Amino acid sequence: VQHARRLREEISMQKSQRDDQSLPSQLLERLNSDEALDACDQIRRAILERHQALALLKLDAVPKLLALALKAAQQELRKAALQCLCNMTSATLAEDCPPGMLPAAVEIARKQLRQQMAGKLLELRQLCQDHAGSMIQLAHLLGHCQELEDEDALEVLRTALDSPEESVQRAALVALHGICDARRLLGSKGAAVVPSRCLQKCLESALHSPLQDLLQGLLAEVFALLADDEDRPEQMKVDLAHFGLLVLEPFLQSEDQLLQSNGLAGLTSLLAAKSKAAQLLQQSQAPLTAMLRALSSPGTEPWHCKAQNHAAECLLLAVSDASTRQRWIEGGGIDVILNAFSNLEKGKERNFVDAKLVAVLAILAAHNKEVRDEVFDRVDFMMELRYALEVAQSRVATATSSEDKRQAKRLCSGLFESFACLSIHGEFKELLISSKKTLAALQALAKEEDLGDAGLSFFFAMLIYNLCRSRDDKMRRKTGNPMIDELGSDDLKALEEFYERMPPEARPAVNGEVDAGDAQLAAKMRSWCLQREGSGASPVVSKLCRCIQGSSVQCKVLVAESLRFLCQDQSQRKFVAASHGLRALLVLEKEPKATEAARQALAQILISTNPASLQYQEQLDSVRPLLEMFSSSNEL
Repeated sequence: VQHARRLREEISMQKSQRDDQSLPSQLLERLNSDEALDACDQIRRAILERHQALALLKLDAVPKLLALALKAAQQELRKAALQCLCNMTSATLAEDCPPGMLPAAVEIARKQLRQQMAGKLLELRQLCQDHAGSMIQLAHLLGHCQELEDEDALEVLRTALDSPEESVQRAALVALHGICDARRLLGSKGAAVVPSRCLQKCLESALHSPLQDLLQGLLAEVFALLADDEDRPEQMKVDLAHFGLLVLEPFLQSEDQLLQSNGLAGLTSLLAAKSKAAQLLQQSQAPLTAMLRALSSPGTEPWHCKAQNHAAECLLLAVSDASTRQRWIEGGGIDVILNAFSNLEKGKERNFVDAKLVAVLAILAAHNKEVRDEVFDRVDFMMELRYALEVAQSRVATATSSEDKRQAKRLCSGLFESFACLSIHGEFKELLISSKKTLAALQALAKEEDLGDAGLSFFFAMLIYNLCRSRDDKMRRKTGNPMIDELGSDDLKALEEFYERMPPEARPAVNGEVDAGDAQLAAKMRSWCLQREGSGASPVVSKLCRCIQGSSVQCKVLVAESLRFLCQDQSQRKFVAASHGLRALLVLEKEPKATEAARQALAQILISTNPASLQYQEQLDSVRPLLEMFSSSNEL
């Protein structure tokens, strides 16, 4: 019994001694002894496991650990001291706090460290740059505490990016991304970011890194911050195209596959950040030349395949601009894309790049009749479109990373834009109505949950509007002349008949006139739009109605006009009502520019529908629009 009692006392004394040694004050005192390395390990455990960061901060842990990092004779000790500081300033420090806010200990530690590190960063760089572990911890520390305006911090991170060690480059890229992300999260409360020579040098060093996924994320953050003009004073607005070209042009012109691929990845991020940045394609030959070279040259090396993917992505982002399309066409871009499709004949597997190029080719085909005739003549265009739609649908379903999801979304948007542009032309609609599989793939790609996106919903609404319209359905264009713009439909028709009787040389010039196809073709397209799944609603009409939520005024007008077209056939009106069309029209009639079309379609549905089949609320909500239509002269 006595032996057991003595054993318990010895164990208790040892535990008490260990507890005394692990007290924050004791740990900090040991930093000046031969046990400094072990003390750093104990401090890290105190921060992460016992949550004693605040107690350590009150005992001036930050200046003591920073002093140790500056005077340590051994690199491992310097690394350990910097790692302790990283743990103190990390946002992942476990502590209860509201979402989007940092723990109190982290806020205090970052503030103290910014003050203590002032003027000492270049000295720390000199001490750490020959040791990968120390440099990694220093980079992470800067990512927690510094700002984009701190030139010394950017110089240190540039040194880390120039390191031959990939792990050091990774730490620097993560740190820069963290600095940019913290600024982005501040929103309008943060200072506007302006380009500097130090930032430019950092990005140029980053573009040499083989870590392309991290690089593209960083470039996307930087370009998004520079492109944000909200609340930015006029004198601080950034010419993003000029800055982007300054950074990326040497890499786009490089013969090295890695550097060229990184340059194209950066160009993708730039065009995604701001559509107006496509102006750089008019300022230099380098971007288009790099895209042509990447797409036209054969090769299966990983970096070459990545370069091709980025080149196709760049085209998909820039091809909406008419001047860019013209330059691409004049530069032989049509041949490059069509030659790329010959891979299928050589037995090569089709890939995501091909699907992007199909979307680009479709938008180019809408540029003018000559291009359209060439495309339709040289490839089975409907088959290519169906292939691209199927790839897009597969990518949307399987994408896991944020970048994969962004690329899949861009492809979907590009395909719908191309269909919207081509569907203006009756000749394309003739091809489309005869390709049932392409129509089915098009309808399947448009998911109702995705149509909450303003851009995608606009293109989908424009597509359905163009499909349902014939050459007989006149579209009112604003002329700027109030006397003409305010004419009613009957007066406008009389004016057009008057123009027809005038001599050809005296008629006013008509711009942008296209043949939308005959009324029979439009009727076929409207029947396709109203096809139902079993006895339920029409998927196309349901998706069309989904487009009005959070969309632009132009999109709402297109939806209202499309529903008006679909209601012209009396036998089909009940299917529009059964597909949420009635409720959508009640919303649309409140939009001034969509009021006329929405009320006309609403009245047509109500005239030919048994009121008992409508919900009571729908009946009540329909009374006011109907009463206000008594003053309308439009035929129902």
